[in-house]
Amino acid sequence: MPKVLKLEYSLNKNVYDTFLDLRKFGELHPNIVKVNIIGNPEINCVEYEIFEEITLLGFIPMKPYYKAKVVEIEKGKHIQYLSQVKGNVFLAINFTFWPNDKGMHVKEDIEITGNAVVASILMGAIKKAHTQIFESLRK
Repeated sequence: MPKVLKLEYSLNKNVYDTFLDLRKFGELHPNIVKVNIIGNPEINCVEYEIFEEITLLGFIPMKPYYKAKVVEIEKGKHIQYLSQVKGNVFLAINFTFWPNDKGMHVKEDIEITGNAVVASILMGAIKKAHTQIFESLRK
């Protein structure tokens, strides 16, 4: 059974391009240390390689490396991140964007499938990191 998390944020600026380019998103992400473009395997899709440094459970250092695809589903409104982060653990993040009276509203739907223990740990790390990203975008 997949782990699902839904988050919503209101921001006073347009952040769509920050999410469309995973290199820009990676600059804000507290665990990502490097992001490289691999290529454009299809229209409206860019593939990246991601290098992270993270401490799990407060004391287990890890340096995960994985590939991710960023797909622009609907220009200016919907971006999807897809990756196989470890073995049989898959991550899908859908960001939807719409204007609000101050700037932009962002809804983030995160789904992790695979090993339940790994998915739970990963979801906690993602929630913490993404909360930090949006807090920095509010400044």
